[in-house]
Amino acid sequence: MSILRKPRTPLSSFRLIATFAFSASLIFIGMVTFSTDGRDLNLLIITVDTLRADHVGIYGYEKINTPHIDNLGKNGVLFAQAFCHVPLTLPSHCSLFTGTLPIFHGVRDNGYRMPPFNITLAEIYKQKGYKTAAFVGAFPLDSRFGLDKGFDVYDDLYGSRNVVRDLSFIERRAEEVNKKAIAWIDRNKNERFFVWVHYFDPHAPYEPPPPFKNEYSGREYDGEIAYTDTAIGELLGKLHQLKLTENTLLILTSDHGEGLGEHQEKTHGIFIYDSTLRVPLIFHNPKIFSPGTVISEQVSLVDVMPTVLDLMKFSQNPEIQGNSLKPIIFNGKSYPEKFCYIESVAAMMDRNWAPLQGIRTENFKYIEAPIEELYHLRNDPREEKNILKEKPEIVQQLRQELRKTIKSHTSPVSSYVFKTKIDEETREKLCELIPDAVINTAAYHRVDECEENPSKSFAVNSVAVRDLALTCKALKATLIHFSTDYVFDGKKTSPYTEDDPPAPLNVYGVTKLAGEYFVRNIMEKYFLIRTCGLYGSAGCWGKGTNFVDAIVSQEKEGRPIRVVNDQWITPTSTAELADRIRELIETQHYGLYHLTNEGQCTWFEFADMIFTHLGKEPALVAVNSEEYGAKAKRPRYSVLENARAKNIGLSEFSHWKDALKDYLSKKGYMPSP
Repeated sequence: MSILRKPRTPLSSFRLIATFAFSASLIFIGMVTFSTDGRDLNLLIITVDTLRADHVGIYGYEKINTPHIDNLGKNGVLFAQAFCHVPLTLPSHCSLFTGTLPIFHGVRDNGYRMPPFNITLAEIYKQKGYKTAAFVGAFPLDSRFGLDKGFDVYDDLYGSRNVVRDLSFIERRAEEVNKKAIAWIDRNKNERFFVWVHYFDPHAPYEPPPPFKNEYSGREYDGEIAYTDTAIGELLGKLHQLKLTENTLLILTSDHGEGLGEHQEKTHGIFIYDSTLRVPLIFHNPKIFSPGTVISEQVSLVDVMPTVLDLMKFSQNPEIQGNSLKPIIFNGKSYPEKFCYIESVAAMMDRNWAPLQGIRTENFKYIEAPIEELYHLRNDPREEKNILKEKPEIVQQLRQELRKTIKSHTSPVSSYVFKTKIDEETREKLCELIPDAVINTAAYHRVDECEENPSKSFAVNSVAVRDLALTCKALKATLIHFSTDYVFDGKKTSPYTEDDPPAPLNVYGVTKLAGEYFVRNIMEKYFLIRTCGLYGSAGCWGKGTNFVDAIVSQEKEGRPIRVVNDQWITPTSTAELADRIRELIETQHYGLYHLTNEGQCTWFEFADMIFTHLGKEPALVAVNSEEYGAKAKRPRYSVLENARAKNIGLSEFSHWKDALKDYLSKKGYMPSP
């Protein structure tokens, strides 16, 4: 739910009673008059793994039979817009049971152990004298990963104990989980208890048992959900038989949803669209809650723990990052605008993909990625139209909220997951030097080759940058990292500023942008430099020369020189760039900067001006990009505006024509002025 709060006119928060198909009309009812005191109640939390809210009957899905979940929703409090923060089993459960975000509790992927500094809900209940037990359905929640903290019994017996094999996954059916859970509840029916029951069945592979296999043929995912619902019914039946229903606060939710092919994601864990983030959330107790209560406000899994503590009148752990939902449920209070942090970084660690982080509000979702995304959730609930360029003010607001959330809600431990084995020689040299600053000009910049070698491009332009940023952070050194004008798509006709959204057209641009995101997410003290059309006396490592020297050399050979005339740039002198960077470092105004010479031209005009300065008229042939035949698509317009450099008073660059003339003179191509 609310991660950061920003004052504004509160949204209306209604307790709504509906026909429980959300396309139907919702009818406002008055204030809840039931007791708000949950002291001395037992607690039962049911998590159904991989359960999309929109595949449950009570949430409007008509193609499935889930009577037991539906009855809980009809007779309790149903949250219509509940979301997880990360679409993975272990990290999401850690958020549920600590009330903190993944960037705080430190578990960013399955297979990592939750750091011991985290305080769990089970620990609090145990300290209050409750019996505590957990019965989990699959290996991702094995006790070795740390969620057993505070549980007297943590039943995770699968037979195998092989980490590599079991993560893929060893599980047991819901009926097997029930046998253990029901037996424990029966033995402890006269005690105060907290029980967590986890069903893994809807997780892929989808293999529902009979009769659900036949009934849901072709829709096996739904079949697994329907089967799990019967197990939930069996568990609830036991509570009723033992006359524990009125004495138990019951919460049903899920850790994440499932892609089912939406956005080309079959399962989950890669992207952060609502198909894998929206989950059911139901609170039930006949003594506390009014039947048929539906909350339409956006909430999230980190809100569950503070709500339980509030209902039980337990003191709140100060590190909790969610909000109690009790005021919304009972008093009709509405929180200020809610910003829900979302992430998926597992693909970065497993596959060297770019990390995804974002902010979700009730109306918009912003995703920070190599190609940023913005969706209007009211108008486009399936997140099919990226409106990033149509709403720059919303993008800027949510981008800032994301930065604030990461900065204010991150614990030092959570950054450990980014650490990989980097080149030891590089690390040792940096550690010996203990530099104040590191300037990184390295890149795999053969743009056409990057199209054929995307893995190599990502390894050099993204992963290596991540590793360097981590080392610089550990050494408390400032990082000066160079990016490129190719992070833009070239659709503008005026210079790009630092606030314009990137949209790279080629592999080189995508991987350089991913490198930018690593720097911005890892470092606090950094200068991220985008520049354009570089040339300098040292030439270009890997290409053997620069554009100016190459053009002069071709003229000496006496052959026609083909140059594109439909790509606009700003030629930039590396000598002037070095001077400005030295000046910029001294300002300590960290962040992203565009730094180029002034003016603009096409590559053809650049070449023509070289020979104008030299007083020569070689056979220059103007061709368009298609005729030139490069493998990688280039932006037609990638001129950069030095907006932020000018705002902080940095010395201005000279015009590109003057800088070029100075370079030609110093290289000896023309007499000194």
